[in-house]
Amino acid sequence: MQLRIARVEDIDGVLELHYRYQIDSIAEEEKKDGFVTTPFTSGQLRSLIEEEQGLFIALEDERVIAYVMAASWRFWSAWPMFAYMIGGLGELEYHGVKLSVDNSYQYGPVCVDRSVRGSGVLEAIFEFARVEMAKRYPVLVTFINRINTRSFAAHTRKLGLEVIAEFGYNGNSYYELAYDTARPSGNLPEFLLRSEIVDYDDPAVRELAARLSDGLEDDEAIAEACFRYVRDEVRHTGDHHDDITTWKASEVLRYKTGWCYAKSHLLAALLRANGIPAGFCYQRFGCGEYRDDIHCLHGLNAVYLCQYGWYRVDPRGNKEGVDAQFSPPVEKLAFEPGEGEYDLADIYPEPLAVVVEKLESNRSYDAMIHDFPDIRTE
Repeated sequence: MQLRIARVEDIDGVLELHYRYQIDSIAEEEKKDGFVTTPFTSGQLRSLIEEEQGLFIALEDERVIAYVMAASWRFWSAWPMFAYMIGGLGELEYHGVKLSVDNSYQYGPVCVDRSVRGSGVLEAIFEFARVEMAKRYPVLVTFINRINTRSFAAHTRKLGLEVIAEFGYNGNSYYELAYDTARPSGNLPEFLLRSEIVDYDDPAVRELAARLSDGLEDDEAIAEACFRYVRDEVRHTGDHHDDITTWKASEVLRYKTGWCYAKSHLLAALLRANGIPAGFCYQRFGCGEYRDDIHCLHGLNAVYLCQYGWYRVDPRGNKEGVDAQFSPPVEKLAFEPGEGEYDLADIYPEPLAVVVEKLESNRSYDAMIHDFPDIRTE
């Protein structure tokens, strides 16, 4: 996926995407999945690009799969609804600052193609646009139709926008929201993306992620539910001597078994599917449980929780002498490094290449215990 500021030659692709989901052209039964309200012409988009540099796009194979519009209130004032919002702007405050046309801008509309929704594209393009607009304005302002529940959930839960007012216009009801552009997107886009390994677009993975989060209100509760499922419901391949090596998240779920690395792939997929940033961590231990005088990597996760920041968890599975728990902010991992053992310091958005290589090539229990992934950082 490529993110960039749109050029004039991108207008046709943006309009094609836009009118696929515009409220006047989308089918009634599809509105529950999100829609865009304002119609646009080619000339208006040209002005947005040339005068404001305010059209940001995501491309995949040269096809526009998402866009974000963002511009000054002066630009938007030509539309009656935006003129109405400008009239009430001076009555609003955000974090103790009275809003004006000089210290804020209008964000949106934003549109993401259905084929890539839930894959981190929204978070990535939002962050890209935020960085550019933060050079000009300290506050982002936008509105969302109250019936557009999908967009409201995505922007408040995933991106962290805050409701500052509600208003009615032309027979419709809207939320008005704001965001501090100096604050990086709390959902850390690269830790939300899908990949071949973290394949949370797989139907079974997505269904499980939705089921585990059903009825839960905050990221900590959802993260704990996902952690407990992977820890308790997926067998540790080594503990059970399962003669199969899984690696992709969907494969781990299908066979309900995985080495520590593979279980961390599934947990990351479930968390990211729920809009919770998740990364990969590693420790280097002696592996005398399987063979004498060898060392290997142990894989676990880090999850980004709004209240605590990054927090490590280990879903490898408990047994006698192993008691990994979810109890933020206190870490309770499966193992603690001893003499000659250590934690790798980084949190990785993707599994280490050596881990993937060994999981792909060692397809049996015996092959794996004779060729564990390892790396030296000293």
